[in-house]
Amino acid sequence: MAQTQFGSHCVGGGLIPNESNYDRTGWDYIVEWPQNINVATLDTRPTPIACHVQTKGAWVGNVSIRLRLSSAERLAKEPKPTFIYIFAVDTLDDTPRFDHAHVIHVQGDFLALILKKLRETEASAQRANDVYFDVTVPKWGTRVELGGRAFRKFVEDAVGGSMADYITRKQVELQTLGYGPGRFRLTTTFFATSEDIVEAFLGLKRIEGEVDEHIEERFGISLPMPSLDIGKGTIDFQPNPSGKCEIRFRKDSNHPASSFKGDLYRVPEALVDPQTARIAVKTDLLTITLTLRKEGATEGGQDFRILPHQDVIKEERFKTAKWKSFYDFSASSREGPILIEIINPKSGASMVHGIITPGDDARAEGRRLRRTCFLLQKLERILHVAGRPNMKFRIRELLDKASDIEIAATLIENPAALSSLGFKTELAQGLTAGLSVPMLYFRSFELGGHEMAYCAKLNVETMSINSEVTWRGSEMKLVTLERIGKASGQKEVPSPELKLFLERTQRQTGVSSYFLADPYAPSDRGS
Repeated sequence: MAQTQFGSHCVGGGLIPNESNYDRTGWDYIVEWPQNINVATLDTRPTPIACHVQTKGAWVGNVSIRLRLSSAERLAKEPKPTFIYIFAVDTLDDTPRFDHAHVIHVQGDFLALILKKLRETEASAQRANDVYFDVTVPKWGTRVELGGRAFRKFVEDAVGGSMADYITRKQVELQTLGYGPGRFRLTTTFFATSEDIVEAFLGLKRIEGEVDEHIEERFGISLPMPSLDIGKGTIDFQPNPSGKCEIRFRKDSNHPASSFKGDLYRVPEALVDPQTARIAVKTDLLTITLTLRKEGATEGGQDFRILPHQDVIKEERFKTAKWKSFYDFSASSREGPILIEIINPKSGASMVHGIITPGDDARAEGRRLRRTCFLLQKLERILHVAGRPNMKFRIRELLDKASDIEIAATLIENPAALSSLGFKTELAQGLTAGLSVPMLYFRSFELGGHEMAYCAKLNVETMSINSEVTWRGSEMKLVTLERIGKASGQKEVPSPELKLFLERTQRQTGVSSYFLADPYAPSDRGS
């Protein structure tokens, strides 16, 4: 009776009820909304609402209905909106009549209830078709007036206007309800030493292992997942940092401190000796590992280990400031003992402090690294003048252009240190000894896929006039230094960008005479 009555109510509300003639899948009706002919063109109007409905009847005073779990599962996992429509049945003169209705929307907490029941049934090795459960109607349902119009409004409010958006929201619920942060748990056998396992938990090493058991927890119920049939394999840990930190270092208390920032990683205490703590500080370019022995241990103190990320150093591009911090620390740690602190950036308190003492064979490497650090300081000055402090480079790209960088930096900071420009020309009418002419000196060089160019102004004077004229330049003064474009890769002729740079600078200075150094010839301070 309830099922038949629901269909007639839908018709009265302008809906299209499609009744199930073979009820084995949990729904009695698929209810469809008519097309909205006033919204858009035929090809773009939205999908009309459609929903699955199971109908029930309950005597007034009865507060619960019984559902078969297999039917509830169908309603729960149907992508479209699903509802349970419960008629409240009363009697008048011994004749049953419908008094009002409740509608249960299968979403949110009620959807979670069904999924949890399914999880419990799986854990107890039962069949969903054999399991029934009671649902308290006033708790889960919303009371509505009888009739198709009230039901129509309820569904339209629940869907929110877009079937596509509703289906997306329901799929998210189906995939996330009941899961906490520890969704999966693996039982694994490691084929490694305890030290290897500690380093693996710091993300520093891969180790051999075999998955013995794979557990998934949902709604607090753990179930084994299908076996990960991978046999023995390599396990790569990707730990999450426990926080940020700042690394400060200096030669001694009389020297100013340098610093850089990193992520702090800790090893679970269960994996190390109770008298020992293991932590690591990671940056893009290096990792510092620390073994901290607590008071009372046989050997107290700290052990520091510095691990450069060689593949990253070789392949990745970074800003000059990051390269400079890395090479400053790397050089300092090899030139002699340094004081090092790991600082909590929020409180400013020192979490760890100690001394790093290099080996006797590290000083030569320290000198080489310090030369690179000096080169980076010069490059930082060049990029500041060019207004391009955030350019990124591979370190090899910088080392390959060390001479060009040094000349440009010297022109900025101490042009008197550069050799004078000298050249010879053919005899020309009107040239006399001691003649002074203003001139522009241009040079460009490739740097990490970019073309850098600079111009200096000087006066050139005729020093001697014989069969040819010898010219000697005065001290150069920088006019401009710019990143003028991407490197062209054409080594035979100046790039179009360099030509435009030259012409623009001539107009700005009012000097037409110029000397253009071969941009691809080896750098020479005396050129």
